[in-house]
Amino acid sequence: MDNSNEGENEDSSSHLLYTWQGGNIEFYPTLHSKQVAKVSFGSEHTAILTRNHELYVEGGNLYGQLGTGSAGGAAKTPILVEKLKDALVIDVACGSNHTAAILDDGTVCCWGDGSHGQCGNSFAETVTEPTPVALEEQGASCEHGVTGQGRILSAFQISCGDIHTMAISTDYELWTWGSGVQLGLGNLKETCKPMKVEFLCGKKVLSVSCGASHTVTLVERSNRKSSDNLKLKVHNDKPSTCALCNKEVYSCKEEQDMCIISDEHKCPLGLELRDDQSKSDDNLSGDDNPESQSKFGGISLKQSKTSIFNAKEAKEFLSKRLSDGENETPRSGLGELGSNIGAFLSNVPFRSVTDRVVANVQTTIDKFRFVSAENVPEIESMTESFSDNSISDSGSEKLTYKSHDESLETVAALVDSSNKIDIIDAKTESNICDNSNTQPLQSPQEQNVVVKDSKAQDTLEDKTKQGNEKVSNDVIKDVKSNFTIGVDGDESSSDEDDGKEEEISTQTAPIRKGANTMETSFSSDNLKDMLPDHFKAGSHANSKRFSVHRVHSLGALVDPRYSLTLFNKQGSKMPACRVSLDTEVWSWGTNKSGQLGVGDMLERIQPSCVNYLSNRRVVKIICGANHSLALTSTGQVFSWGSNKQGQLGQSNNTVAPSKIKLISSQFIWDVATGRNHTLLVADMGPQPEIYYCGKQQTGSPIKSGMTCQPIRLTDFRRKAGWIRQAFAGGDRCGCIVDKTIDSLSATLYEVAASERNFHYQLSLMTAGICKPILLSEAFIGMESTTYGMSMKILLESFINLTTNIGINSVELTRTIQGLESMENISMLGSHEEFLSLFEHYSKSFCDSLAVCGFDNISKITIPLFEKSQEVIKELSEMTKVEVATDATKMLCRLLQIPLQRLGTYSRLTTKLTNALPENSELKTIYEGVSRMWDEIKGDIKDDRTMADSTRKFWDSCSPKLMDVLKLPNRRLIRDSRSHSLSLLNAGRFSSHWFLLFNDAFVHAQYASHQNFPLATVWTETVKESESSGLYQFRLVTPEETLTLNAPSASEKAEWVLKINQAILAVIMEKKSLRSQTKMDTRGSRVSMYQGSLRKQSSSSLFTLPISRQACHVFYRIPELKGGKYEGMWSLGKPHGQGEMTFLDGSVYSGKFKLGQFNGQGKLTVPKANGAFEIHEGLWKEGMKQGLGKVSYENGDIYEGYCKGNLRHGHGVFKQGQIKSSQATIYIGEWVNDKRCGYGVMDDVMDGEKYMGMWQDDVKHGKGIIVTLDGIYYEGNFNYGKMTGVGLMIMNDDTCYEGDFYDKNQPYGKGTLTMPNGDSILGQFSGKLIHGLKVNGTFRKRGHFSTVVEKRTSFHSSNNAFKSFGKFSVAPDNKWEDIFRYCRTLLFSTPDVSTVDVKKAWEVIAIRISAGKKSASQERRPSAGDSLDILESIPPYNTGNLTVQRYRAIKTYLSKAFDTHYHPLGHLMEGLVDVYRATYVGVGANARLLSHAVGEVKSFVARIYDIIRKLFPDLPQESSPVQIFGELPNDKDSVDEEEEEHV
Repeated sequence: MDNSNEGENEDSSSHLLYTWQGGNIEFYPTLHSKQVAKVSFGSEHTAILTRNHELYVEGGNLYGQLGTGSAGGAAKTPILVEKLKDALVIDVACGSNHTAAILDDGTVCCWGDGSHGQCGNSFAETVTEPTPVALEEQGASCEHGVTGQGRILSAFQISCGDIHTMAISTDYELWTWGSGVQLGLGNLKETCKPMKVEFLCGKKVLSVSCGASHTVTLVERSNRKSSDNLKLKVHNDKPSTCALCNKEVYSCKEEQDMCIISDEHKCPLGLELRDDQSKSDDNLSGDDNPESQSKFGGISLKQSKTSIFNAKEAKEFLSKRLSDGENETPRSGLGELGSNIGAFLSNVPFRSVTDRVVANVQTTIDKFRFVSAENVPEIESMTESFSDNSISDSGSEKLTYKSHDESLETVAALVDSSNKIDIIDAKTESNICDNSNTQPLQSPQEQNVVVKDSKAQDTLEDKTKQGNEKVSNDVIKDVKSNFTIGVDGDESSSDEDDGKEEEISTQTAPIRKGANTMETSFSSDNLKDMLPDHFKAGSHANSKRFSVHRVHSLGALVDPRYSLTLFNKQGSKMPACRVSLDTEVWSWGTNKSGQLGVGDMLERIQPSCVNYLSNRRVVKIICGANHSLALTSTGQVFSWGSNKQGQLGQSNNTVAPSKIKLISSQFIWDVATGRNHTLLVADMGPQPEIYYCGKQQTGSPIKSGMTCQPIRLTDFRRKAGWIRQAFAGGDRCGCIVDKTIDSLSATLYEVAASERNFHYQLSLMTAGICKPILLSEAFIGMESTTYGMSMKILLESFINLTTNIGINSVELTRTIQGLESMENISMLGSHEEFLSLFEHYSKSFCDSLAVCGFDNISKITIPLFEKSQEVIKELSEMTKVEVATDATKMLCRLLQIPLQRLGTYSRLTTKLTNALPENSELKTIYEGVSRMWDEIKGDIKDDRTMADSTRKFWDSCSPKLMDVLKLPNRRLIRDSRSHSLSLLNAGRFSSHWFLLFNDAFVHAQYASHQNFPLATVWTETVKESESSGLYQFRLVTPEETLTLNAPSASEKAEWVLKINQAILAVIMEKKSLRSQTKMDTRGSRVSMYQGSLRKQSSSSLFTLPISRQACHVFYRIPELKGGKYEGMWSLGKPHGQGEMTFLDGSVYSGKFKLGQFNGQGKLTVPKANGAFEIHEGLWKEGMKQGLGKVSYENGDIYEGYCKGNLRHGHGVFKQGQIKSSQATIYIGEWVNDKRCGYGVMDDVMDGEKYMGMWQDDVKHGKGIIVTLDGIYYEGNFNYGKMTGVGLMIMNDDTCYEGDFYDKNQPYGKGTLTMPNGDSILGQFSGKLIHGLKVNGTFRKRGHFSTVVEKRTSFHSSNNAFKSFGKFSVAPDNKWEDIFRYCRTLLFSTPDVSTVDVKKAWEVIAIRISAGKKSASQERRPSAGDSLDILESIPPYNTGNLTVQRYRAIKTYLSKAFDTHYHPLGHLMEGLVDVYRATYVGVGANARLLSHAVGEVKSFVARIYDIIRKLFPDLPQESSPVQIFGELPNDKDSVDEEEEEHV
């Protein structure tokens, strides 16, 4: 695959690579024609990835790290990695002496130094060329031990440390190989085969960065799936034992005659062994009950209700384990727990160690309510200090701890009484840096417990600098903000609010229970430290505790990924590139310099959550050799770890994240780290600047060997150009820049810088104003009120807007870096959703303004603003908002900041549009977006005016009326007290007040009022002849009509216009919500606000739709009272598709016409026994009329025609709660809900079939009965009985012809003919089953041969019976209703003597068109093809019939009879159904053959009669068909005669 030409035609001044080491900036001339996407530095080599996926390398090659196929030598200029020249490389990373890359198919390749397994596959000293490394996932095992098939995963991001490598799979899981605790595999410290970091399974890993011997990863905050890592492991020996204490898990005890086996093992260390955590994250909350808290050292100790922890047993157990065996080290004696404390056990007595371990476990258990603190005095005895122990850090800086009591006094002076922090002293002694925070012990493999340590608040001394100097306030602040506690890294240290799922900073005004005043002051500096808008770790008396992994309801989650995606090829396995701000940072590995950021210097063998960063919206993490950095969405950078060369950008060492401070107006948007230095890219005017801190190399312009504070590289911008990305590694630095940029790129830089500034403002507001109000208990008590709910929605909308602006800001940054395209920026690519955010916020703001929300929460805002003057001042300076002394006005002004941004968006979008090429598709789209920003700005202005006037109206309104009508989204448009309007013919002393709101028209009278929703209000103008000179108009509602009178024509016109505009706005809003704000190609948009109609306000020439969709509950009409209708309306009546729910529970869903059921619909009627009676079909004027179906409560079903809610016409009635094939079925004619006319009934229960006439629901008239026994009856029926002369034929051809009293009961004169031809003539009586009584004459046939001949003739035909067929219904009288319906449908009348053929074909065309639509909806393509043919009508009345026309008619009729949607096809289906019902099933008898033949002949004759009406050219029945002429070019018809007889 040749990619050499791709990307070379782009601007050669774009994406250039500059590197430097010291002060000499170098440019790569060999790559001048290449656009660089990424660069990575090793100790002695460099890897460069271009935007067309080529990989170049340079530098030392001692270990084969250049991938040239051999080791040794060096490359002074970049050379192409030949083995990968035909592949597409999408990511690359360099370790100290090895290199790793990812191809577009997700394959990972490694080469270089592999002695520690970091190149995968083996521990080879050198791997000289790229070698694939498979991320092989083992198949899952079932409960029977069978392992499924594994799979090879693809990767999308790679990172390398000195001796280990990390990769992220496309499943967002983390894989590792190499050596060291930085692998995160627990006790496994070395592997050359990639292994999954199981501890993070269930989390979405977004990015990873490797230091020399530690790893940091960025993951999305979410609830982790249940994993074995969350449980305490048990040994595999039998019986099972606890992995922590080696005691047996299962216990057995006998009680009377029962043996109870239990696996509820309770470890002496207080951690219960079970399959899942005892309490979910949501229940890990603090206890507000004072009785459940004990005081220890002035600091509260929370207790739980259930105790499973025995401190005495735990201490005895640990002491024994530590002292077992002279040759056993304390580390091995403790098992895995000892791996965290072995570093300092040798200098500490066993008793102190056991005390501290037990104290730490006790604290963790108490904090998370696994157990309770049973013995506070006993715990107090565990807090003895190591007062004289001092520890050296690498033999250079020596630190000394103060005593525990002294440290507590220091903390007590620092911590406000209202913000007490729960601390249990564990005094963990280890190597730590200056001014560090110390976290207690941790058992990473088992529970990864991090316990708060009071030593973290000790005043530290730096003897190498200033002796016993007191710790600075900044350090104390950092210490205070980093007290953390967690289980499995899964719990945040911060106390979170109840239900808000957000954390609040100790600086962010925690509110005491029952108090309305703020306890802690705000300042600009400390708020900047805690930004973004999620809150700092802290606690207060009434806060609730939640898991740090819970998804925040106020945040916006999108699919995240950070890697090179803009230049992906089709088919690449890289996941979608989106941004997530709901992130947290996890770290593990060696921690001698505090580079893990967890607050201590103990190594972690499994991932630990950096709790301090869990709520700061980190978007990028990067590692140096022994330090780490995190970049947030608000343009802030936090650093921690080694600071020997000043690489942290601050003067103090820190083992917890601490913010790097630049000028307040600068926002950092990219970071990079080398081994001992850091690069920062920040906004500085229109062109970004780069800052440097850390070790200086030879040739650097900085004279000193290091710099602790970031300094600006002033010459870089002049020499290089516009910075896109920064990179660093080893001792080198690099930047991708554009030498010159076009107007589009310059505008993108401007937009991105502006958006970062805006996001910072909103974040400052969120942290300092919005969340303190939301978390205030005084505000929580107001949430049930109208204004409280509206203010809550407003503040939450502000927080949500802040999140989305942050996402947009990051997307803009990524676009500049070349990782995104412009189409992926929210404000451009998803402009509809982005615009809707501001629309929603504007609506929330105006709603709060309208209901006086700002005034009603003043008791909260006043004390808040008094303590937040610095924040308000900074916001005022940044946004140019005038500071107001009135807190209500100030809050209103601050919350208007997002609305002031609309003009900026319009300007910036226009600027971007102007920079795009003319006639481009994007330019057209963005022009529409720019216009939409202007439209929204105008709409918001109008809505703000209406909201303000509505607020004034509520202030002047009576409290009683206000309580009923006041709603947040309601706006006053017109008032009859200001604009006169009266009710026609109103009483002299009556009072009528009319109010027009944006959603309702209100008629108030004294103490009562009527509310008419505008969705069901119509205006009608009264004719002058009716108005008698008055200026009248009517308001029509579903149940009332108001005739109103205005004082003048202009007032009338204005009222009508305003009402119509308000109605139209309501209709358009409903449509807008249903269609999700559809846009046309010009970018025009249906606004959800009243302001969208402002252009129409100057003219009344707009159409108000008469038909609309709305919902109404009836309150006046007796038969509908309490019922609810939702659907289409017309002039106050249900009209169109809708659903009516009646008070008794009946529901009709279907078509309406002027308030009545009309058209296709379904009525469901509940019955007393819980069953339902369902009526489906056609309705007319509120009653069933036409074809339909009725399902009765007992299971009976009727399908057929109805009239006036009664069964009337042809129909099928199935009786019996048995299967349809076995039910008693009647098919035939009905009149007024009774069987009447010809019909056939299959009576399965009696085993007979009746075919004949009916009247009043009984057999009456001529008819035939056929039984399962083969008996054939034919005769006259009188109200259900067969009487008079009839015929009965047995299965053996025995025949009775004569008088009947009923079937099976011959009674009277008759003739009985035997099968052999003998007969008896006389008087008969009795029943067949009991025997017949005969008084008559026996007649025997003649000679035997003659008899045999006659019997043969007798059996061959029913004609042997004189009366056969005499008493049956004539074929032409059968099923006449079916033909009558077809004729009526086609010709509008059952009488076809004179018909309009043209109208008949119009009816057919309508039916075919409706059929095509139905076939399309039912997804029946074959039916659609047939209907396409039937749309073409053949010649039907030309005067003569040619062969061509004859064949066209024949083809057409063939298709018509096969198509259900054609009237002829529908007729044929009906005839087939009745024919099968008559001659198939019960009583199928050969004697019915002649009846069947006659019926078919009648069908043909009647069908042909209809066909001939459609095609008059066809001849009369039984006449020959005369066909003239021949088809042109038809060779088959050459020899045909001119006249054919068919």
